[in-house]
Amino acid sequence: MRRSGLFVLMSMFALALFVGVGVSRAEWEVQETGKTSLWGISFVDENHGWICGHNSTLLKTTNGGDTWESVNFSEEGYDFDDIAFVDENIGVCYGYTQLEGAGLYYFILKTTDGGETWKNISPPDGHGYHGMCVLDEDTYWLGSGLIVYHTKDGGETWETQETIHHTSTERINYRSFIDFDFFDTMTGWGLTREYGDIHGPTWIYRTKNGGKDWYEITRIIDDNQRHIYAMSEESLWTCYFPVCFSHDGGETWEKCEDLPSCRDIYPIDNDRVFVLDDYGLLYTSDCGRTYETLFTYGLEQHNYFFSITGVNENNVWCLCPRGEVVKYTRDDTSVKKNEAPQELPALTNTPNPFNPATTISFTLPTDSHTTLTVHDITGRKVATLADNFMSAGKHSAVFDGSNLASGVYFYRIEAGKMARTGKMLLIK
Repeated sequence: MRRSGLFVLMSMFALALFVGVGVSRAEWEVQETGKTSLWGISFVDENHGWICGHNSTLLKTTNGGDTWESVNFSEEGYDFDDIAFVDENIGVCYGYTQLEGAGLYYFILKTTDGGETWKNISPPDGHGYHGMCVLDEDTYWLGSGLIVYHTKDGGETWETQETIHHTSTERINYRSFIDFDFFDTMTGWGLTREYGDIHGPTWIYRTKNGGKDWYEITRIIDDNQRHIYAMSEESLWTCYFPVCFSHDGGETWEKCEDLPSCRDIYPIDNDRVFVLDDYGLLYTSDCGRTYETLFTYGLEQHNYFFSITGVNENNVWCLCPRGEVVKYTRDDTSVKKNEAPQELPALTNTPNPFNPATTISFTLPTDSHTTLTVHDITGRKVATLADNFMSAGKHSAVFDGSNLASGVYFYRIEAGKMARTGKMLLIK
């Protein structure tokens, strides 16, 4: 549930109750499922998770993966490609099956009781699903070629979204959506690539009206991307060959040149991401400029990791199609409660009061990804002045209030785990 008004402003600028101090202990363990051909994994908390695979395989755990049990599914020959749960009860999965004399049938199924029973909620005219985004219990997007299917009522009804705006003409008729992610009900992104070309370039589309219109915004040149993750309206990650990130809503992209190619990623925020390659798990806290290897697992020949999920940076699961799950956990034993996060040195803006512009000055003690935003008295963001990686030292940004009404405004800077807020007055 979202809250608005002054409560949002106070909550947004409130200090965190928990902050990590000192070192933490990490470990990883191999969890056997007893099944093979596993492709999708989803966890909603530290205990409850699900796995899907081919040959009608659906598995569930209620103890963090220590044991996995088969979910009740009576149909045979269903090949599940991916699965997503929003809580302990509600989840969806999609895939295909071979119908006798009728070729492949593509489906999407939904459960409201943790997987005990499943209901077919497939769009009536879908032909081959590639990519699914489950935003909440009612709101999903599903790709089929350059058509997007969207539901707002948990799959009871579907609308077809076919308004695609291209800025390039290269291979348009052969492009197909392969993955989606939405930050909210309005703002989302879709990956497309040439159908059947697993090593070709990727075109990225964005919508700001819930999918009614999709606009091509960029092409990641000569790089094959398979997954996209939205952390905010500005911050995005994509992965496969290689890991890439954007801090301007997808308009421009940077490659994590030092990171290896990977199967999947689990982003934590703008800077921190877990990277799953064929044989182990990596972690970076600075957009790939440096990274550490968390574990390497000696899988048998022709075996590899495929998918990753998590519920926070301390609980991550890595799935191998041939039956193993590797769980990575980190125990922050030295976390101290009720401590405020480290603050940045004092912020200033000159002049204050101002009309119509003022310069906000700040000093960063360390290199870090930094955001500087301005909000009105209700908590509504009215400007983003910075959202990029900055070096340590003095910085400044100009805020122009020409199009805003007189009143009190707040500016908020966040750099790594540090944050600070200032107040200014616009008088016209």
